[in-house]
Amino acid sequence: MLRTPRKSHGLRRWSGRSRRRGLPICGAALKIAATVKPRVVKGDLRGSDLVRLCSEAPRDATLVVFHTAVLDYVSDPADREAFAEQVMRLSPYWVSNESPRVFPSIATRAAKSWPPGRFLLSVNGSPVAWTDPHGASLEWIADEA
Repeated sequence: MLRTPRKSHGLRRWSGRSRRRGLPICGAALKIAATVKPRVVKGDLRGSDLVRLCSEAPRDATLVVFHTAVLDYVSDPADREAFAEQVMRLSPYWVSNESPRVFPSIATRAAKSWPPGRFLLSVNGSPVAWTDPHGASLEWIADEA
């Protein structure tokens, strides 16, 4: 049984409309995960665990490092920047979907002010879109060039 997150647990409470749209999608995702059994690796993204994991990718594959809503939990901005530098060395593609405050240097290239409640999607350190933290929307950032 899938339960609606409770606000008291620090999770967002879904509105009735969001629940009606979101729960079937979550249920379908859970069925896929139960069938496919994705590999889950415990590790520290700030150290050699990421290097080891990236080195396991097949040589003929295109390695993409993607993360969403994780680096806000790394409190030291220097550790975040070190992660970004390491990912850029390890992978040809780095896709980040985080709060704009996680990488303010990227966010300031996207806009002088940030849309409230939005995450910033960036590819290889370049801002590309503002997103809803839960995937409900995406607004592409116009290319200034």
